[in-house]
Amino acid sequence: MSSNDNTTKKEWPGLTVEVKNILSQLPLGICVLGSDEQIQWANPGFYEQLGISQQDTQNIAFSELPMKIAEELGHGIYQPIHHTDKRLRVSTAACGNDHKVALFTDVSDLVSEIGGYADLLLEVARMDAHTGLLTPASMYRELFEQVSRSRRYGNALAIVRIDIGGLRKDDISHQDREQTVRDLGIKLADNVRNIDFAGRLSDYEFLVVLPETDIKGVKILMDKLEPILGAAQITTQSGQAVDLGIKVGVAQWTATDDASTLLEKARPDITA
Repeated sequence: MSSNDNTTKKEWPGLTVEVKNILSQLPLGICVLGSDEQIQWANPGFYEQLGISQQDTQNIAFSELPMKIAEELGHGIYQPIHHTDKRLRVSTAACGNDHKVALFTDVSDLVSEIGGYADLLLEVARMDAHTGLLTPASMYRELFEQVSRSRRYGNALAIVRIDIGGLRKDDISHQDREQTVRDLGIKLADNVRNIDFAGRLSDYEFLVVLPETDIKGVKILMDKLEPILGAAQITTQSGQAVDLGIKVGVAQWTATDDASTLLEKARPDITA
């Protein structure tokens, strides 16, 4: 038997010296399992990828190998205990009547690349294409999370709803509506803090969620927004400049509020 053999149990007949030499040169981890799932032979790549020695696999079953499923990636991708930065794709195949071959492929670079794209796609999916702010779905999610956080820790929380009622007029084109929403969205983003969440609540309504903020903090924001909102106008298709009829509602979270009641409390009823 080869010096890489772990046991005197009967080997898979196809595992000849020539086959072992070939498998030892491959850039992936390979091990042969007996009918009891114990490791009978493994190539150097196997030990390297798992960060273990041949002695570590004496009389142990495949399920006892020092690795765990990479939870963020799901079944089939494993994280070696001794190489936490690695991700291994593990697959098994039958060879003969009572043996299996397990293949260990290092997919760390691929997982890292895909993970980067996944993060980017997630971020893009959260953003509204017209304004660069959060989408309504993302906005509701942030609101629910911040309300839950305030309930848990008792932190201050406030929200601001901004309704652009004038855009609902029939003589304003869709293009002009979207351009107005885009312009106001950019100005809104420029005036909120890094810890705030700003996004579209509906076609013509914005929502700003302000964590760790009381009414005094909201006033600081409104002092910056009121001149912008008050001066906003749009020109109709007939060439008439009309006020956008923007209304603003503000609400402070209390212990009896959930996300829905907090939104209702902030229903716009004050003309900016």
